[in-house]
Amino acid sequence: MIITARGFSNFIQKNTLINFDSIIKVILWIFIVNALLGLTGMKIFTNASEKPVGVFAEPSHLAITLSPIFIYYCILKLPRYYFLIIFLFIWAILIKNLTTIILLMAGFLTTIQNKKDFKKAIILTILFILTFYFYNSDYFKSRLIFSSQTDNISVLAILQGWDIAIQMLHQTSFWGAGFQQFGIMGVSSDILTRTTLLANRELNILDGGTTAAKIVGEFGFFGIYFLLFYLFICYKILKTLFSMDKYLINRSYIFFSSCVISYSFEVFLWGVGYFSPSGFLFLVGLLGLYYDNFLNIKKGNYEPNFET
Repeated sequence: MIITARGFSNFIQKNTLINFDSIIKVILWIFIVNALLGLTGMKIFTNASEKPVGVFAEPSHLAITLSPIFIYYCILKLPRYYFLIIFLFIWAILIKNLTTIILLMAGFLTTIQNKKDFKKAIILTILFILTFYFYNSDYFKSRLIFSSQTDNISVLAILQGWDIAIQMLHQTSFWGAGFQQFGIMGVSSDILTRTTLLANRELNILDGGTTAAKIVGEFGFFGIYFLLFYLFICYKILKTLFSMDKYLINRSYIFFSSCVISYSFEVFLWGVGYFSPSGFLFLVGLLGLYYDNFLNIKKGNYEPNFET
């Protein structure tokens, strides 16, 4: 996976031409088609979940996989990016998906460059909040209540993952259970019992609900250090993006940055394990930034390479 990711990042570095944005737009339309299929309830695969979205098992999977493309699109303010934001918001409300709402908020932040952008963002945010409050408000409110007594299975899955991760830390003296051992150790959890009763089956036992919980449970101290290091990298990337003219930075830097930043949705919101499209793009972005001298923390140098 690492070798493939490095090859892909190298290909992007050498082929970031004018038509790169056109490729991104084509990929984006593929996601839009899948999103529309999700509204019809059509099941492409027989083993799909209750809310399939085209080729994706559920709405959150589409949102997380879309996130690097969406962030890239918003950073550069490509044509009709506001239309994309409004479309995704309406889609998220109709299909009831909070992950997409949070993705939209992140996209908003990347578009703000001046006072004019800030005013637009404030107006759209107010409109979104009003719509959010009056339409399907009970569902979204239940997603925001992090309690073991909630009936929302998505919230319980996240709480269950962290409950199991903490137990694994204690059982291993904070060293972690090891790679791909999450949920395999003998752990008991009241939240797990409640989730199983509500869903009529065990959910997210092996992936931890979020990738962060899985990393902590499997790698202990080292996992916690990795998460802190990852947050530091995101901070450095965002600092560079907001302090420089985005239109002067080459496309590969922005795309790699989008891949690294957007992985946070899978790490902290809704994870499906390490070997996912977002995980692969995270490696692509990280390796691309490192090998193209974008990210050189040891030397304290964090200036992007502007050569195309």
